[in-house]
Amino acid sequence: MPRNKGSRKTWESLDNKTLLEKSHLRKEMLATLETEPCILETHGGSGELFLRCYSHVQSGAVFETDPSKAVTLLKQRPTWAVYETDCVWSLHNGVASHLAVNFVDFDPYGGAWNVIEAFFASERPRAEKLVIVVHDGLRRSLKRFGGGRINFFSDIVTEVGEIGLYENYLSICEELLFKIVSDAGYKAQAFGGFYSKADADQTHFFAELYRSPKPENYKVG
Repeated sequence: MPRNKGSRKTWESLDNKTLLEKSHLRKEMLATLETEPCILETHGGSGELFLRCYSHVQSGAVFETDPSKAVTLLKQRPTWAVYETDCVWSLHNGVASHLAVNFVDFDPYGGAWNVIEAFFASERPRAEKLVIVVHDGLRRSLKRFGGGRINFFSDIVTEVGEIGLYENYLSICEELLFKIVSDAGYKAQAFGGFYSKADADQTHFFAELYRSPKPENYKVG
């Protein structure tokens, strides 16, 4: 099936509008690491976030399905593992498990939940402290089509309704994320997020996760 070029252009234009927000959040969260960063980027794109946030980082892995972009990423970061492949299947099957990453950047076009689940459900080394940052575009789809057809939200829709899912999406992200990470042995110390100023249907959030018992100073940012 031919690619819908117009749709892709819309996503890329929106991505550019949120670039400053994404960059600021990633720099802020990188500063919370007590050890050298080892980064996993699920969607490398054209490498703009790397140039703004990660160019000093020597250890990491990045995924990208576009061949020309993958070549650019490879030239950008010779010390990283660069994969030209679908990240969901790859993460679920343990690709990049040679690295004990402590910072994961989930930045897909559209919803992020299948990628998040693939990472945390896979067999791989787990850092004692793990920071994640997420850009999720699913809220736009929830406004247009609802969430009942999405497995992640079917029970939640039954409880809060379609409107409640959209209006309370960020708090639902927190609840859903903590359920997913707990299966990998993590507890949260902090969670925070916001809807993009450029488009409120885009959601940005972060979490600081620990494999030790949940700290008493848990905070929401």
